[in-house]
Amino acid sequence: MPDLAASLAERFPRATELMLEAKEDVLAFRHLPKPHWRKIWSTNLLEHLHEEV
Repeated sequence: MPDLAASLAERFPRATELMLEAKEDVLAFRHLPKPHWRKIWSTNLLEHLHEEV
């Protein structure tokens, strides 16, 4: 994430600051078993429903 933050810092300083502050929250899924990661990465609720059906 530091590389991404560095590339955004000049044009979007506030976004960079927010991203770095939220790093642990955004990456919290890493503490769960890998089989669960795919469902967590997707934010499309309809996609989740179709997968379950």
